[in-house]
Amino acid sequence: MSDRRAILLLLVLLTGLLALIFGDVFLHPNRYLFGTMGDSIKSLFTFAWYVKFDSGLHFSGMNYPWGEHIIFTDNQPLFSIPLRYINRYLFPLENHLAGIINGLVFFSMLASAVVLFFILRKCLLPAWYAILGAILIVLLSPQHYIISHQYALTNTLVLPAIWLTIIRLFENPGKVSRYVWVLLVLLAAGFVHVYFLPMGVLLLAGHLLWFAVQQWRKKSFHWKQIAALLLAATLPLLIFKAFLFFTDTITDRPETPGNFIEGKANIAGLFYPVKSLAAEVLKTVSPAPVPAEQNFGYVGLATILCLLLAALKAFGYLRKGNFKQLVNPVLPKLLQMGLWAGILILIFAAAIPFRFGLMHLLDYLPPLKQFRVLHRFVWLYYYVFTVFGIFTIYQIFRFLKLRKKRLLANGWLTFMLLLWLADALVLLKVEADIVNMNKLANAFYGKEAYHLSDLLKQANRQASDFQMIIPIPYFSDGSEKIGYHNWGGTMYQSMKGAYQSGIPLSTASLARTSLNQVLLRTQLLSSDSIQKELLPQLPNQKPILITVTDSAEKDYEKRLVQKAAFLTRYKNITLYELPLATLKTVYREPEKPAKDALQLLPANVVYETFSNRNSAKWLYRKGALTAETGPAVLFNNILPNASDSLTYEFSVWVNATAAIGIPTIKLEEINARHEVVNQQSVNLRGATEIYKDWLKTTIPFRLKNTQNRIKITAEGKNIVADELIIRPVKQPFYFYAEDQKQLIRNNYPVYQP
Repeated sequence: MSDRRAILLLLVLLTGLLALIFGDVFLHPNRYLFGTMGDSIKSLFTFAWYVKFDSGLHFSGMNYPWGEHIIFTDNQPLFSIPLRYINRYLFPLENHLAGIINGLVFFSMLASAVVLFFILRKCLLPAWYAILGAILIVLLSPQHYIISHQYALTNTLVLPAIWLTIIRLFENPGKVSRYVWVLLVLLAAGFVHVYFLPMGVLLLAGHLLWFAVQQWRKKSFHWKQIAALLLAATLPLLIFKAFLFFTDTITDRPETPGNFIEGKANIAGLFYPVKSLAAEVLKTVSPAPVPAEQNFGYVGLATILCLLLAALKAFGYLRKGNFKQLVNPVLPKLLQMGLWAGILILIFAAAIPFRFGLMHLLDYLPPLKQFRVLHRFVWLYYYVFTVFGIFTIYQIFRFLKLRKKRLLANGWLTFMLLLWLADALVLLKVEADIVNMNKLANAFYGKEAYHLSDLLKQANRQASDFQMIIPIPYFSDGSEKIGYHNWGGTMYQSMKGAYQSGIPLSTASLARTSLNQVLLRTQLLSSDSIQKELLPQLPNQKPILITVTDSAEKDYEKRLVQKAAFLTRYKNITLYELPLATLKTVYREPEKPAKDALQLLPANVVYETFSNRNSAKWLYRKGALTAETGPAVLFNNILPNASDSLTYEFSVWVNATAAIGIPTIKLEEINARHEVVNQQSVNLRGATEIYKDWLKTTIPFRLKNTQNRIKITAEGKNIVADELIIRPVKQPFYFYAEDQKQLIRNNYPVYQP
């Protein structure tokens, strides 16, 4: 069978399987949304909005009034940019974009199978078997595990294409065109999703290391060749960084998003993830509960069995002292290189050695700090090791056939391939059922249920009357500092309404968003005690459209709704109009406090301005408590003139720009026996009281015993805390700021009438 015919057969077989597995969503992709929450609806919205409304490299659908660079929106610029031109100049696509983005997912499955077919053929496997192997590897891909969450990262073509390009490069490392292809493929991968670019570079680096070691062992080190390969590994990153440098104007994107260790690969996610066949088998044989972990790079029971056989074979070499066979197994060159690179990638994805108390090493490796989901790198390991699994299965089959054990050979091959298929179908069917649940594309377009513009007409309004949408329940994500995870119906409903009407969202669910921009727009949620610094920066005085899905539950959400005027309601969606004038209104002190109230610290109030602590950042008065790592003790003492019948309020301001991540503030009441009798903690990630670049936390409490000690600590990194006040709730406390002009009341600046 020729390769052309084999590829045609492969595409026919895989298309039929995908149609059977995914059913109507495969046959009619424009009827469905793969998901309606979190990254899923965000990825669709950023893709669709850009194609419909935007141009260039700017996305305007969220983070109003600034918008965002498309690289940080997960909208797959490699596809969205050309589709934007098609939509604008050739034919309209606005009502087909869900189908297009869904179709790209299925297309990537078919295309990746073709790429894997070529890789398997390079392993000298027959065409008929390479067809089966390519299909099985694609069906089991761990990327399908996020098919209902992230469209870009679900693209199964990118990583096999990178690997094939690297294989071809090392087949002829002296050919310039092979380097050009590596550069183009890696850059294209970065414009599908940024994560794919460092993944590909790491895979190339692993191959380069193997190649260098082999040349060193043979004492035929070609420095020019190594230098060219090293340039091939670094140039794509340099070009991509240069592209961002010249096109991205934001200077305060978070550089250390955190979660480096939390997102690492682990044993459960690799060998028996939740919903997998391996997990079900383990449950039947293990008395201990099987940990439920998502699929990081599950290679399937068949490949695991092949790896066990390979381990036994390696142990045999080790016993005999045959280190040469151990280091250079009898495998095709591409598999030798791939396995070496795959092992190195697996070590990195498992956060080794950083997880063993060596996180401080990241301070010397700042590029690594950018990765917060390390287990995604295991996908590279998956493709390399499943190709090894397919190769090993065939080699054992061939070994048995050559020894005239045809029945055993056929039984082995049939069992292993069916086991692989069962493994793949168990996982993929779960994901297929999820995406088939959301037949909502027409509703997203506004063809069914309601169109936001029609609802506005009922209230004698139109989309052009408003400048932005604030969704309630509120959600915001991307600054790595503060955020609000209300990923239920509010994301779907607000993004649907924005897409239909063309009114951008004030909030955002993006990546690496400017902290200053996030603080300014989130300050709209702050109480009337804080002036809203964003209002003078808005391009016009049009009101804000508030869309409430179900109800407003948080205090800051209720406060906004109470300021707004009701427009209309449709089922669980309520629209309100919020004039900017209502947000400009702030609490004003009716009269100045008496002089003695300013000069004297009330006997039952604790005030600490940390004036004895040197700090580059401070809020009202010079000095602030600083700590590189927590827990930092802010207060640890008995309250003066305490009462157990009063409700107290503790408050402190923490600088958001200085902190890595965001601190958690803990208040403990400790008795004479050093026992904690009361404890409360607040994670400042959910702060809404924002003044300049400071976040305020407030904790109300009552003492169980007036002789108990109050201990307040801040947990985190690079902590800068200032203006600590503990007072009875009904006891006002005034003081002047450093300039002796700005009056402060209860830790808020006072705006005089």
